[in-house]
Formats: sequence, C-alpha cells, structure tokens
Amino acid sequence: MTHFKETLTEEQKEKLKQFDNAVNNTLYLTEGDAVDWEFDATKYEEVTNTKYPDSPQIKFRVYDPNLEGEFDAIVSMAAARQITPKLRQGITFLHIERHGKGSDTRYVVEEAK
Repeated sequence: MTHFKETLTEEQKEKLKQFDNAVNNTLYLTEGDAVDWEFDATKYEEVTNTKYPDSPQIKFRVYDPNLEGEFDAIVSMAAARQITPKLRQGITFLHIERHGKGSDTRYVVEEAK
C-alpha cells in the first residue's frame, strides 16, 4: 500500500520531464518527443555518446520557449544532418519529432510555425 497515487497522468509525466530537463540543463529527445527549439547557429560541437561510443552526437545550444530557458540539446548525428542545413539557410526556430527507438529511430525536422 502506498500513500501517494501510483500512476501518473500524461500531463504529470510531461511536467516531471520538463523539470528534469531544467534541473539537468541538458535536453535529450526520447521516443515520441516533439519539440520547438530556437537554435544558436554559432554554438555546437561534437560530443562522445557515452552509451554508444562509436555513434557521435552533436550538442547544440537551444532556447526552449516552453521551459523559458537556454539549454544544451544533445542529438544524434542523424538529427544533426537534418538540423544543420536549416541553420545554414538561416532557419533557427525548428520543430523536431523523434519516432522509434534504437536503430529504428527516425527524426522529422522542419521550420517551427
């Protein structure tokens, strides 16, 4: 028996995720995420993927309007390949969706509306 409600609503899960991201100052995309981030096109670097060292990741500096703050966003090379052409075109406010997980992960990157 527990005093607190055991299951969380989707809204509660989202709030906890936002809190966790704010506390950690680093944002990661997980399965089913859809975000709108403004990218600082001058701040990015390749970082080592701690889980899969042979799969580098890219760390971008982003502003998340929902969290009202700047964060480091770490994305896969596959996502970065879609992000950087947009940044070169001067499109810095992007909508990103992640579908699937593991080797079945796909990203959709487009200009945020």
